[in-house]
Amino acid sequence: MRQHVRNLVLAVVGGAAALTLTLGGVQTAQASGVILGVFGTACLPGGGLCWPGGTLSVSVSGSGKKIAGQSADVQDLIGSRGSGAVLCNWHIDFSDHNSKGKDTYRSDGAVHKGCTGARISRNVSKGRTASSSAVQTCSELWSQGAQVHRTCINLG
Repeated sequence: MRQHVRNLVLAVVGGAAALTLTLGGVQTAQASGVILGVFGTACLPGGGLCWPGGTLSVSVSGSGKKIAGQSADVQDLIGSRGSGAVLCNWHIDFSDHNSKGKDTYRSDGAVHKGCTGARISRNVSKGRTASSSAVQTCSELWSQGAQVHRTCINLG
């Protein structure tokens, strides 16, 4: 029963975030777009009530495959540093992928030594054109050499 309640809460919170972004009409990078992904889990003692621990968003400005700028933002949803958003030796990478999931572009972010639970971000304002086979561009959050989460936005 507890697992069912936990899954239901996660689905409701994730669905509310997706609905909010969908209602804003920002699904592709045709003019600009923002997509939000959630990761980690925070639970009340006993594990009966849980919710996503952090968010990774990707924001793209431009038109179609012409990307004027790209940014990523990571936040701990409850500020507890224990909710899944404590990151050590972290970096944020940007990547483009074709319809088969293969990288067509990669921009590795600088590795930040140490640990943080604070809001982190990466911004690139230098324009570029995605390859003709790219169908999406992504923000990837890495910590301790492992990918924590990847959030992607479709290229128009």
